Amino acid sequence: MGGIFNLDSTFMKYANKFADLMFLNMITIIFCIPIFTIGASLTAMHTMVLKIYRDEESYVIKGFLKAFKENFKQATIMWLLYLVMILVLFLDFWYIRNYDISLPKFFNYALIFVTVLGAFSFTWAFILQSRYENKIINTLKNSLIVGASQFFYSIMMIILAALPIICLAIFTVALPVCFAFGMTLPALLQAMLYSRVFDRLEGVDRKALKAQQQEDDGWTVEELEENPENLENADETTLCSDTAINEEEPVAEGQVDEEKVE
Repeated sequence: MGGIFNLDSTFMKYANKFADLMFLNMITIIFCIPIFTIGASLTAMHTMVLKIYRDEESYVIKGFLKAFKENFKQATIMWLLYLVMILVLFLDFWYIRNYDISLPKFFNYALIFVTVLGAFSFTWAFILQSRYENKIINTLKNSLIVGASQFFYSIMMIILAALPIICLAIFTVALPVCFAFGMTLPALLQAMLYSRVFDRLEGVDRKALKAQQQEDDGWTVEELEENPENLENADETTLCSDTAINEEEPVAEGQVDEEKVE
């Protein structure tokens, strides 16, 4: 029993993750209440969710507040632009539904096409904003490019984001669960998808990095003391690894610029 509750046990690691997700969900909801801050809140949430998914050490509340502050201006402008788009599309569909006006089929198809593209762009915009430093116009353009090129992932991420709403519509008793994990749990599932996209964009082989980290962690103090030459080899391995990461081939200009450094 003592092993289960050991701080390094698998059980405790997952328990800590769920606790982080719960606290992150609550603070995200609180910061979304003013409405105009939704964009910055979503950006900060995705910043921390990716860290949780990748097991990167961080303080959830402190990290959220830092990301919220850093992205507030750009994310807020982007959110207001999307809000205008949502209102325009809503009025268009409402007008077509409530008024008996015959419109060309082309117009209906075009409206549906724009709605789908808008949904793809909205799904990726704040995720990209949480990861890369870029101009607003480039982030919006990249959200369309990535959303369309990663069609399957985009559909899955939209479905995941809609799950809490669907659950509440069917099971009202799910309200406490949605309040605790309704935003961050779907975001964590989304992170499992867009983390792979980030790795491809950045040219990162995460399996190789993990294997390298495990190899580096395999060195012990006793081994290094008994074989001093291993220390030199370990330093050279670490140096080569750092150099390889720093000398990554940059992504094409205009798609993804500079990765944010915490």
